[in-house]
Amino acid sequence: DQGIAMPIASIRLKNWRRGLQDVEYLALIRKKGHGKFVDKFVHTMVPRALHDEIKHEDLPVAWPDDGEKWLAARRTLAEVLKTNKLPSAEQQQQLGKKAEGQMAKLKRWVRRVKRKWWRGKRRLVVIGAAGAVFVVPIGLIILIRRIRRRRRKKGDYEYSYDYDE
Repeated sequence: DQGIAMPIASIRLKNWRRGLQDVEYLALIRKKGHGKFVDKFVHTMVPRALHDEIKHEDLPVAWPDDGEKWLAARRTLAEVLKTNKLPSAEQQQQLGKKAEGQMAKLKRWVRRVKRKWWRGKRRLVVIGAAGAVFVVPIGLIILIRRIRRRRRKKGDYEYSYDYDE
């Protein structure tokens, strides 16, 4: 007990409240007949969720981690509610995008390196094909040598060391 008689808001609670407000904005816009815009908006801001993160390890975080992008998105929602006019296609495309610098590319590369290589069908096919590229020629070389040895033992080869002819 700290002697405080009221609840203290936390960052999580604040983010949860903002999320609920965003959902209400989207529900109001959908009621105004802009369902396709709402679906596209949600997909732009949060293209993947929860279990999808595991499937797409090479992709960056599923939502913009830049607070300015969320504020711009909320302003867009408020503007749509106020004027009942949708933003241009160009403005809609810019909502969830974040500038990808060298650090983001490096993080994505590190995630790819840390990944377990045996997961995924494509990786297994590539590894199998690469293995076949090395194993098949070695197998052919061994087979050819065995055939030649057998022929030598049987005397199929004629060796002529007579250089005078």
